[in-house]
Amino acid sequence: MIKNEVSENQKEIIHSIDTDLDVILRSIQQADDKDNKTEDLIKATDIAKFFKCHTGLTMVSNIIACPDNSVWIYSKDDEKLRELKPEGNKLKTISKFDKSNVYDMAVLRTNAIILSIEKSRLQKLNITTGKLTDTVYNVDPFVSLAVHITSGNKVVVGGRKRIFGRGDVFVMNEKGKYETVYEYDEHNQPIFNKPKSITSTSNGNIHVADRKPGRVVVLGPGGDIINTYKGQSAVNKDTPFKLVSIVTTPRGNAIVVDLDTEVFHILNNEGEYMTHCNPNDIKRTRQLFLAFTPTGKFYIGCNAATMSLVLDAKIYEVTLSGR
Repeated sequence: MIKNEVSENQKEIIHSIDTDLDVILRSIQQADDKDNKTEDLIKATDIAKFFKCHTGLTMVSNIIACPDNSVWIYSKDDEKLRELKPEGNKLKTISKFDKSNVYDMAVLRTNAIILSIEKSRLQKLNITTGKLTDTVYNVDPFVSLAVHITSGNKVVVGGRKRIFGRGDVFVMNEKGKYETVYEYDEHNQPIFNKPKSITSTSNGNIHVADRKPGRVVVLGPGGDIINTYKGQSAVNKDTPFKLVSIVTTPRGNAIVVDLDTEVFHILNNEGEYMTHCNPNDIKRTRQLFLAFTPTGKFYIGCNAATMSLVLDAKIYEVTLSGR
């Protein structure tokens, strides 16, 4: 009886995830079809609010949502960093800076923006002047590639050695003191090669997207490896699992974006596969980066499709009803 109840609950969760993602992805397509006329779309779906923003950039290579309702985006190709804020049915540009080599970014509970920029030490961005200053978060002799702030305000940094190519993941407190360093597995082999993106779930587990080879490594608070996810044979049989980003949803699951297949893999907080969503029928855009707010608002950074004549990356803001 208990097994059946758990199974049914799992089915309901998966169905809910599928429904939410399907609504969001279909909304993108319909909004493009309607040229941003969304009144009919909102009436016909579970969406309370929906709009898209033309960035004027060629790509969105990172996006984060902040507690003050602002959104920061970065374009690697354009070397542009921008702060946006919702204003009616648009995202207004508040700040813009020229920055190169921004691998990742995160927001501290003080609302300070920190950047990983091909250095050992994370940098703090002055949002008025655009100047960068050193933080206390240092992973020398590694170069920082990914950064994430947990709900408990721990700073998690993924780094890689320049010479030997080994990757480590460092968990630090707010003062920059190491609390846990994930280096080697039980066979004394390096756990990571190139930690590309990091997220965490409410049970304290840390999910790391390791780019080479493509896999998600789930780390427990005690320093153990909980699980390793390497994609799905049905999805990645002919196309390798190439992770670009990983985020946690308000429901406490992790969504992994698979770059070459453009499939979203949904994992539970233990890193176990639940389902996947294939938005390949939306040909105009490539969905690469997602950001979620605690209130259930979704931001989706989309690049122009490969064959598009207009290189105008877009950001979609979606608020689902009842979230």
